[in-house]
Amino acid sequence: MKEDTASLLDKLSNYIHTSADLVKLRIIQKVADVIAALTARVLFFLLFLIFSLFVNIGIALYIGALLDAYHWGFIIMSLFYLLLAGVLYAFRGAIFNKTIGNRIIEQLLEQVDVEDIVNGNEDENEK
Repeated sequence: MKEDTASLLDKLSNYIHTSADLVKLRIIQKVADVIAALTARVLFFLLFLIFSLFVNIGIALYIGALLDAYHWGFIIMSLFYLLLAGVLYAFRGAIFNKTIGNRIIEQLLEQVDVEDIVNGNEDENEK
């Protein structure tokens, strides 16, 4: 009887450690997926930023050539971006908090079936 109890406790202990390891690996996988997605997005953003910088310099030079004063082209472009920054600041909650927060949550829960987690069921391929 003691051997059966000891064997049962040993199996329970192994099950708990295995379940904990599985949870750790799932967390590591999700964090790695999120970091990979964010890295790709940051890289795309930086390339777009460089492209945008050169386009804006070109537009400022063009406006300056039209006005026969290059400094006015840069002043007009800076005022445009100041106006754009003001609009973004006014709507920062609706644009940034909800949109970016929702995308991060979607990325984290992308391949997770919430009902299975709530009910305590596992997917067939995870067993």
